[in-house]
Amino acid sequence: MEIFKENESEIYPCDLSWIPRLKNLQKLVIKEVILDGGRDDFMAFIKNPMSSLTHFEIGGYAFAFYSDTFLMKLAKIFPRIETFIIDNIDPNEPQGVWNGITLL
Repeated sequence: MEIFKENESEIYPCDLSWIPRLKNLQKLVIKEVILDGGRDDFMAFIKNPMSSLTHFEIGGYAFAFYSDTFLMKLAKIFPRIETFIIDNIDPNEPQGVWNGITLL
């Protein structure tokens, strides 16, 4: 499944809380403006791990998914993940609220 920017819309992770209900989803690509709305934004994902998902890709302005809160729980949220891609990153620009030290 692909979620991508078609217009100038902005959404929050809670707007995507229906995605973990797709139990057979194997590939998820998000290239949309996703704003960080708060600490509990990913509860739907954390409480409902997506055990079939093996490919997860984020890009563009999916800011909320760049958060250390989400990235540190990636293996719990997607226990069978084989491929994780962060695309369209400018290494000279800050990427949300994480850095190499945070992820270690």
